[in-house]
Amino acid sequence: MKVYGAQICVDCRNYKALQEKRGFEAEYIEITKDTGKLKEFLHMRDTDPVFDPAKEHGGIGIPFFVHEDGRKTFDVNEALSWIGQEPVSEEEKEWLKKYDALKDRLVCKVDLDAYFTEKNIGNVNVDQMAIGNVHFPTGKILACDPLVELGDARPYIQTVPAGTYPVTVCVVPSEAYGDRYAAVKVTICDTKPVRYVMGMTGNENLDEEIGDDEFFGFFVDAGMGCIGDLKTQEAFREYWAKREDEEEGIDPYNDLFSDLLEESFNTNPKYQREGGDWVNWTVPGTDCNLPVFTSGWGDGVYPVYFGYDAEGKVCAVYIHFIHIENEYEA
Repeated sequence: MKVYGAQICVDCRNYKALQEKRGFEAEYIEITKDTGKLKEFLHMRDTDPVFDPAKEHGGIGIPFFVHEDGRKTFDVNEALSWIGQEPVSEEEKEWLKKYDALKDRLVCKVDLDAYFTEKNIGNVNVDQMAIGNVHFPTGKILACDPLVELGDARPYIQTVPAGTYPVTVCVVPSEAYGDRYAAVKVTICDTKPVRYVMGMTGNENLDEEIGDDEFFGFFVDAGMGCIGDLKTQEAFREYWAKREDEEEGIDPYNDLFSDLLEESFNTNPKYQREGGDWVNWTVPGTDCNLPVFTSGWGDGVYPVYFGYDAEGKVCAVYIHFIHIENEYEA
């Protein structure tokens, strides 16, 4: 299915958010960014009678849905039915409307990429540590406390191209506070981010006023965070269910990650405490891996941001644990 739309159209923005939220496949064509696509759309609008009612009422006729078998519609629910999707509920419509009104405020004002390109943030020394790659087979990703929510965490409505990408940790070395992980970056491509958009899962409460320094994030209750693909979550669920069938009363820390973290420390002790602070684990029998790392100061709520470049493409994903300039004394 092809969907023709434009960023200036609120219905198109709501459709795009819906597609991201649900994660279904469709080719979205932004007609204002490509002259060829704009001409393609205008030719249809000028010659196809399906546009006549829209033109009579002064409308543009977007979003416009075209099925590969030739069916056409302006009705989002009809288009969703073509691909086996449920109609948009009133609750979903309301959330999307609120999100569209708020999303320009759901951004990060900190230059997160500087954490990974500089050696000083303000007056604080930082360093960068590579911890291997992460495989995103679907591009639908999630971040969570792996010891508490790995089986239940919801993926973000924002997606990235499927692929394998390098993972880097920004470390704040300190004798006084210990070496702390301030942020984690997954590099999607080499372009520079110009905007950091907050990762959203689609079930956030958007009714309350959101302050300038407030954010939505994932809860950490066991001092660890992770980032992975939806397929990795599914692989973990299957793996852990088998483990639980074989061994009663096991838990993810004592019966899995504790030994893995200790082994990581023994192999790569730099910027790790005894017992381990990070590990890049692959679910046995799969190609699904999960970078796991300590979460800044420990337990709390931490945001994820998608970095967009000047072309509007996701170039990196960041987990922000510590606002270095605010939380460290000069």
